[in-house]
Amino acid sequence: MALEPIKRLLPNSLQQAGWRPQIDAMMILEVAHKTLLGLWGEDRASRITFVSVKHGCLKASSSSAPAIQELKITEQRLLNEINRALGAKKITSLKAGRF
Repeated sequence: MALEPIKRLLPNSLQQAGWRPQIDAMMILEVAHKTLLGLWGEDRASRITFVSVKHGCLKASSSSAPAIQELKITEQRLLNEINRALGAKKITSLKAGRF
């Protein structure tokens, strides 16, 4: 009996266990953070926290009203860069506020 490589088994196992959506969401949050770091730099990006992804909507929070406003102004560029990094159009909108 031949053994299957774990990189082949893991995606199917995650899907069967129902964990795939949560893992995908965590990956998107990580990519969003790295993308914002690249666009804004560490100091400015530290004012924004990406908190969730649901049905293509990325939710971001900040206690800084100017940071939220700036995020809304650069929303389309950020979404384009995130989707480019993901290799697919997974994020279609951004909701930012004080959550």
